[in-house]
Amino acid sequence: MELARHCEAVVIAPATADLIARVAHGQSNDLLSTTVLASSCPVIVAPAMHTQMWNASATQDNIKTLQERGFIVVGPEKGDLASGDSGAGRMSEPEDIAAQVSRILASSGELFGKKIIVTAGGTREALDPVRFLGNRSSGRQGIEIAKEAARRGADVTLVASNIEASLLPRECTVIPASSAAEMHSVLFEKLQSCDALVMAAAVADYRPKAPAASKIKKRRAGRCAANNPAGRDDGHSQGRYFFAPTSLSCHRIRCGNRRSSDRS
Repeated sequence: MELARHCEAVVIAPATADLIARVAHGQSNDLLSTTVLASSCPVIVAPAMHTQMWNASATQDNIKTLQERGFIVVGPEKGDLASGDSGAGRMSEPEDIAAQVSRILASSGELFGKKIIVTAGGTREALDPVRFLGNRSSGRQGIEIAKEAARRGADVTLVASNIEASLLPRECTVIPASSAAEMHSVLFEKLQSCDALVMAAAVADYRPKAPAASKIKKRRAGRCAANNPAGRDDGHSQGRYFFAPTSLSCHRIRCGNRRSSDRS
């Protein structure tokens, strides 16, 4: 009874056909079913079973009963099963289940009902179809802000610029925007309907006036200095190369070896 009295949510993952049937019929013959029966908090059920068991009329009736009582059912998904078969019955990914729990708990947060837009990542401005001007922003700062706002109940839209897919939060609506112009367009459309805007993206200061329609050839590179191809010469033996990290802001720095920059 202590578990049922103090928990904020009950998550059953995986939920077998047997357990779903027992909970639907109010049985309390073990710790889990007793806790569920005695609790007054939200209960999230993530079914996991063979496809034929999931499609059985008895199971579908039990699921319907739980939903009518306010239980939240997450999944199941289609995919490979433990039996070697494939079909509906695979438990939803833990991240999807956790995101659903977060949304339920957020309904009592101080930002519940608020719409917040967060920008994150680094924009890329095309030089040609292959190259671009960009930066090394991972977008993690904006992602953490978005996740915290969602945890507190806000309806969060994350405008993501070139962020690794595995980092994107499942509890937010994600709108991709690769360039500064794309991000501006999204914000212009969404801004009037939001309560707050958090701008955490690293937006490029400049963009080419006219990106090339095709890949720029070396002979058209103008005053750009060619990088030494990886593996041709590491430069350590002759000491002719200077390797500068991108974090250095180079003002009035001239290359001491003009011959290296003239190579094609």
